Amino acid sequence: FGRELWRDVLMQVRPRLVIGMGREVSASLSSVMNARNVKNVRVGWGAVTGLRAETDGGFLVGLPHLSRFAIMKRPQSQPGLRALFGDQWL
Repeated sequence: FGRELWRDVLMQVRPRLVIGMGREVSASLSSVMNARNVKNVRVGWGAVTGLRAETDGGFLVGLPHLSRFAIMKRPQSQPGLRALFGDQWL
């Protein structure tokens, strides 16, 4: 149900940046948005990665679930977040 709902919304709105949280959500969004040039980026928490992909007219960023991985203000995670978001979004 969620995929169909988001597919309809994202086809009408066409946002420049979509952020998903968690591996399953990021994978579903990648499929719904026909993501390409998908890159997994380490976020400074061991082997944990985020996802960055191009979409029609924008980007998809998939973050590890922030309830488990407090990466947003963690100094070790800043290079990975810059790689995921790009300087224009931070």
